[in-house]
Amino acid sequence: MIYLDDVIKRARALSGHMGLFESVLDDILTQALTPDVSLDIQIDLDHRIQRLEQIQTAGLTNNVLFKTELENLSPPTWRNFESLNAPLIKQKMVADRLYLGREQKNGLTLLRLDRYSKMIAHTVIESHLKDDAPFLIMFGDSDFNTLVINHAPEHHVEALAQSFLNRVDKVTASTAIRESGSPSRIQKNKTKHDLFAKIVRPYGERTMSGQIRWVLTVIPSVFDAERDDIPHDEYTSHYLEMCDQPLDYDDTPHKELIKALNTASELRFTNRDGTDVSMSLIDHDGKHFTFCNSTHKRNVPGSEVFSAPRRDSVQGIVVARGKHPLRGESTKTIRDLTLWFDQGRIIKFKTASTEEDALFQSHLDRDPNNYYIGEIGIGTNPYLKAHIANTLLVEKIGGQFHLALGGCYTMTDYVGDPVHVNNGNHTANGDHWDIATMLYGREGRIYLDGRLIMDHGRFLEPQYAVLNDGWAAVPMDKRPAHRQNLLTFPLRFEREIESS
Repeated sequence: MIYLDDVIKRARALSGHMGLFESVLDDILTQALTPDVSLDIQIDLDHRIQRLEQIQTAGLTNNVLFKTELENLSPPTWRNFESLNAPLIKQKMVADRLYLGREQKNGLTLLRLDRYSKMIAHTVIESHLKDDAPFLIMFGDSDFNTLVINHAPEHHVEALAQSFLNRVDKVTASTAIRESGSPSRIQKNKTKHDLFAKIVRPYGERTMSGQIRWVLTVIPSVFDAERDDIPHDEYTSHYLEMCDQPLDYDDTPHKELIKALNTASELRFTNRDGTDVSMSLIDHDGKHFTFCNSTHKRNVPGSEVFSAPRRDSVQGIVVARGKHPLRGESTKTIRDLTLWFDQGRIIKFKTASTEEDALFQSHLDRDPNNYYIGEIGIGTNPYLKAHIANTLLVEKIGGQFHLALGGCYTMTDYVGDPVHVNNGNHTANGDHWDIATMLYGREGRIYLDGRLIMDHGRFLEPQYAVLNDGWAAVPMDKRPAHRQNLLTFPLRFEREIESS
């Protein structure tokens, strides 16, 4: 029983201190002391105990208004979390790629679980148990956390943040199974939430620097599907197809592409929408920025290669058609973004409306370095070939590049390989916003030192065939059974490209 002893111990520590929530605590203890408590119930009890611990830390155990609002809100706990409406074998394949326990038996892995994660997360947890790999869980509890911070006095907000840092102090790895952003039912108290974010920032810095080995996936939400006008089950299918790529075959062409990028001085992108932007890959001290080989070791789905440009070298125009979720407020959308760069800085921009202009300007004004670029990435996942709003998925699409406004990465090692990706563009609040621009279907080209390596969104050299066509480039006798008959990408997206 993985949780039971710990849940009972934590529940008894709260006993007599929960005020208006004492009956909730009694119910948790009653369930925990019931014989043969299932794993599913144990996880749910852990979720409920975490909520009570936060309520106590926030000083809200006797706050009648908070209790009333919480009861009206009735946010789901683990037992009400949903699984994807998708084949079990595909969800388990995602879980296998997210599992870090094989390499973290002497460390502590933080599992961050959201709605729609249930089957995937359950499989990851079972793998940890089977291998006796230590872990702790934190739950995606957006509405509950917002309500707690809104009601907590400021010094208790500080205590909540410090409690989080204390809990993750021993964490050496993180597996996040997140749901993409959905509209919140509660308006945040900006001052309190900014205070909380500022205090917990050291954990984010440990992640960005590579001190914490991390992997994440972002499951498409119903809101994603509505925003992109795609049925949710179909969106989910696209997500799972992107996760199921021939990664054993991706690795070698990725390394060949990285070798070419790491020996070039200038990178340039163009497309028929008006994009024409170039950047230097040589830092001021003469050191070459190096590209990270991101197949599935950090993100599921992969794949991309990414690094950073010299901060003051980005020059030209980026025309990023499509819908871009606003960083920090992902349910708000910036459409058809055009950026003008001069000596690395955004000097002018245009969106689809004056309202979106104001939203984008507010983001730039969050930090002076949001006007500059912290990352350059090239997507290599061949399954999808059209822009979508889900940020993690869109940055992987083959025939696409993305520039991250704001903070650069600071790690010097990427899954065992030494890298230089720190261009000095740091932000105080951790802003890092990937803006994706399609090359496929947009007559897009990539040049390295003036040499054309991609035309019409497809790599030209034969060693990159699998990055263009995925399983279709793998010999038939090397494919799994479910990949014997396939399309390179879905017909509905092909039709959209042809009509655009």
